[in-house]
Amino acid sequence: MQDAKRSAAAFHELDALLGMIIALREANGGTGPDERETNLKLVYEQVYRSIQRSTEEANKIRHEIQELDSFCRKGYIPPVYDAYNASQQDIQKMRELHQATAPIEEK
Repeated sequence: MQDAKRSAAAFHELDALLGMIIALREANGGTGPDERETNLKLVYEQVYRSIQRSTEEANKIRHEIQELDSFCRKGYIPPVYDAYNASQQDIQKMRELHQATAPIEEK
């Protein structure tokens, strides 16, 4: 959790610094990013991806905790839907949904 907080703080600092560098460059009539700005953008993107990975991992853990909680309360884990092994009931529901959402053809 501390890593995520540090990454988020670093991300916000990088975002502010990058914004200042871009604003200064544009105010001085710069034509494009210099090496410092480019390197800062690379670090910014790495931190952003790190935060995304941390968020995805936290979501996976949260989902696993919810599944475990469900198991402890109900005594079973709900089955995972397998699109390659659909039941007749699933197929019928899909047909009904398709018919209900299909555009009406005029004759």
